[in-house]
Amino acid sequence: MDILSEVLRTIRVNGTVNLVADLSSPWGISVPRADSGATFYLVSGGSMFIEVGESANQLKLTAGDFVMLPGGDAHKLRSDPHCQVRPIAEITGSETVGTWFAEDLDPAPLLRYGGGGSPTELFGGSFRFDTDAALSILRTMGPLLHVKSDTEGSPDFGSLLGLSCREARHPLPGSRYVMSELIKLLFIQMLRSALSQRRGQTACASSPFALMFQPGMEPVAEAIHLHPERDWTVAELAQRAHMSRTSFSTRFAEITGLSPLAYLTRWRMIKASELLRNRNLGIATVAAAVGYGSESAFSIAFKRQMGIAPGRYRSDAAALVGART
Repeated sequence: MDILSEVLRTIRVNGTVNLVADLSSPWGISVPRADSGATFYLVSGGSMFIEVGESANQLKLTAGDFVMLPGGDAHKLRSDPHCQVRPIAEITGSETVGTWFAEDLDPAPLLRYGGGGSPTELFGGSFRFDTDAALSILRTMGPLLHVKSDTEGSPDFGSLLGLSCREARHPLPGSRYVMSELIKLLFIQMLRSALSQRRGQTACASSPFALMFQPGMEPVAEAIHLHPERDWTVAELAQRAHMSRTSFSTRFAEITGLSPLAYLTRWRMIKASELLRNRNLGIATVAAAVGYGSESAFSIAFKRQMGIAPGRYRSDAAALVGART
């Protein structure tokens, strides 16, 4: 079974390009934290350096590279490691710049900046998710994910980059919808590439997404993600992994950062949040679909995990959909 497809279908990612930039060296830009999603950049021409948070480590990006900041952390972009940076709001003189990675802006602002030297073409945007729990899972992968243009097996990634860049620079009728779908595909390809690169590495530890990429854990991922309604025990899951209960629990926590039952509960609530969007399903039906025998037990678990009661979540989700249409 394709577990990753089920996960991606459930977490419902949306994305937008919020910034199109033509930069020329020397240049340096500081970007504030974005609280509502994950920030990303596509380098379509030239090169640049990115520095996340207060870290002094700088990563060089070249044409075709894709980088994502799952936590939307504050960061600096430079044409070379020693360039001075200016706040992006100061460069543009616009108070709205702070929303570039939080709101849909149509069309995306075009930024021309720099000293007239070597050019860099850059696209910036954001991924947003229907639930905070889905975003919290993504953030376990670290402050920055980088997929290089020459990553093995990523020709489709390059094609998506090209299509996205063309739509962003030369919008036609329907471009807003096309860009939204392309950005979703970019996220999927980025996640697949990043996890494949980390397969079996220590760096892959403590990420719930990593469970389905770990040898021997595929049956466990299938059990949890495809059958969250079952009353799984640690012993049953350990048996599927052909491990003792103690060894399994230890290994599971190393991979996902959670105990097996905590991981199961988190996935149940993410799955429930998807089902609650279907107003034809009663809350008791949703509760049973994710393994709860009573509506009250489900409501308590949902509020504890998601910070909101199921009924309120359903109402807020319906209002958000209405506001977008």
